[in-house]
Parts: sequence; structure tokens; C-alpha cells
Amino acid sequence: MTNILKKGPILAIDGPAGTGKSSATHRLAQRLGFVHIDTGALYRAIAFLTLKKNPSGDHLIKSACEVAESVHFEVRSISHLNPTYRVIADGEDLTEKLRTPEVSSLSSKVAALPEVRAALLQLQRHLGYRGRV
Repeated sequence: MTNILKKGPILAIDGPAGTGKSSATHRLAQRLGFVHIDTGALYRAIAFLTLKKNPSGDHLIKSACEVAESVHFEVRSISHLNPTYRVIADGEDLTEKLRTPEVSSLSSKVAALPEVRAALLQLQRHLGYRGRV
């Protein structure tokens, strides 16, 4: 990775699934004027795109790794007064598609794959260098 000067602090909050981290960090980011990056939503996006690419369910692990290594993600705010952040993958807003039972079921499996974790770690670092994240 090239040496890029970080433009402000980065706060990371970790913990088990289903504990309300996303809700709490979203509110905290709003109060601090930070960008909220829901990493769980990124894993869900990989799961969604994997299911979209491979609806038959064959070779899901291979498909998930291919998706993670090729997809271009963005996190966008759609409001300045009360920011709502959207997950954009290859130009498509996936935010509303990430909470289905099928995506939820696959996202934990996807998150356990080292190749997927490595690909998303690079994205998270890139987003973090903006600072105030």
C-alpha cells in the first residue's frame, strides 16, 4: 500500500453479531460528523452478489472469492442533514437488498473466507484513509 496521509481519526468498534453495533456506530458517526462504514453490510453485499452471480448455489466459495476480488465498492451519503449511507457495488445501490434471509445466511460463510476478508480489508483501509471514519 502506498503511503497516504490519513486525514483524521478512525474509530473502529468490534463485537459479536446482533449486538446493535451498526445502530450505535451510525448514531455516533452522525454526532461526530464522521462517515459510518458498516463492514457487515460489505460482507452482505459480497453474499448478495455471489447469489446473483451463481443462483444455483454451486461453487459458492469460489464465486464469493471472485466477487470480492473484482467488485468496486463505494459508500455514499444521500443526505447532508441526516446522513444515510448507501452501499454501492459496481455502480448499483445494494443497500435495500442486503437484509434478506438468503443473504443473511450466506454472509457469515462469506465473512469466514480469508480471500474475502483480505479483499474487504484493503477496501476498509482505503476508506479509512479519508479520516473521520
